[in-house]
Amino acid sequence: MTLKINPDAFPVYRIYFMPETVSITLIYSIVLVPLLIVGVASLLTVFQNYFQDDVCPPSGCSKIGMHKKSNIEDEQNPRYLDEATASNHGNWKVKSIFIYPLKSCRGVEMEKADLVDTGLKYDRQFSFAQLKSPFPMSEQDSKETTANHQWKFVTQREYPLLVQVKTEVWVPDPRSPSYSTDLPFVQTAGAIVITFPWQEDGWKGMLANFFAWINGSRPEKSFKVPFNPTEEQIHRDYMQESFTIWKETVSATNMGLHIPPEFKYFLGCRNPLTLFRVRSNREVFRTAPRKEALGFQPVTGFADAFPLHILGVSSMQELSRTQAPGSPSLSVKRFRPNIIAEGAPPYEEEKWTKIEIGGQVYYVACRCVRCLIPNINPDTGVRHGSEPNKTLRATRNVDAGAPLSGCLGMNMVPAKLTGEIHVGDELKVLEEGEHVYMPM
Repeated sequence: MTLKINPDAFPVYRIYFMPETVSITLIYSIVLVPLLIVGVASLLTVFQNYFQDDVCPPSGCSKIGMHKKSNIEDEQNPRYLDEATASNHGNWKVKSIFIYPLKSCRGVEMEKADLVDTGLKYDRQFSFAQLKSPFPMSEQDSKETTANHQWKFVTQREYPLLVQVKTEVWVPDPRSPSYSTDLPFVQTAGAIVITFPWQEDGWKGMLANFFAWINGSRPEKSFKVPFNPTEEQIHRDYMQESFTIWKETVSATNMGLHIPPEFKYFLGCRNPLTLFRVRSNREVFRTAPRKEALGFQPVTGFADAFPLHILGVSSMQELSRTQAPGSPSLSVKRFRPNIIAEGAPPYEEEKWTKIEIGGQVYYVACRCVRCLIPNINPDTGVRHGSEPNKTLRATRNVDAGAPLSGCLGMNMVPAKLTGEIHVGDELKVLEEGEHVYMPM
């Protein structure tokens, strides 16, 4: 049997080329598509700048801090606990340095920092405060009503979301193209830029959230505050008011006029809220060395009690290891130290009474008795119901001066009012001894 195929049964497709049409289309594609992409990108940028809060950097200034990955990025690496030995003093050194310009808010990691009379330069020079009273108050209350009430500092203890508030320090920089001694922020020794999560209601907030999602971030709002106003600015723009921090009342500069109204809603604060700048330092006594030994009486700004705080990364890891299964992962950021040391065995810092870091001498004054702030996740602001405070109280109640509390890290006082500290500086123990905490 022979198979015969009828060629007329299948359609024949013919392709006709139109060189002129193809050439015109190709030219349009080459020219118009890039223009369209640039136009859309420009439009998106305009919308993004409109719908997202974007505070311009302080003119004539540059931002200080780390410009590479964090030195504590590997803080969970078990080698810091495994390699820590009491005999290998040559490897004891500074792993990381932090300053906290705004009390209880997110810190700024540094490669090096200057020593000043209050500890590290720029550290804890600002603090939020609320007007405390035995009955509710509002912004509309008269001056006569508020006159008998007191501004009192606030921290993550009252408002855990403060941990989400980012701070940047901008300092005058003659290398800046816009630098001039006449610029406002150059005259105030720079500025701090304060940024907090914030999304507007309605369609504007939805668009802001969309653009933030494109950038891998979230909607935020920022505001700038002069770092150190001149005397003329203080008398013209601000007020000196009494401010209570723990049991001490000091005179401080009220700079609350820079706080946007959205910030109170973000925190969930109902009382009048303001921002204070250190005006007069607080003298430190308790377990600190005296003026007769140092040549000066130690002072601090808005730190709780002492100018400096040091913590060994192996101590944090050991505490984390002793927590019950299912407890939150710990970071040194929960404990807010200025200096993070590596190489020493867990809790070895509790033996020190005098140390040297990079040629600078420090007196180790006492243990740091822990409150509930370390229970707050430093990334989310969510407070854990029990840890690590439960483990601290069970395993770190080691100080006779605070037998019911857990301790981690040590408070320090610099032996000199000037100097520098760098990441990588060698740490030497000069003297050891016993410590007994003295309550405030």
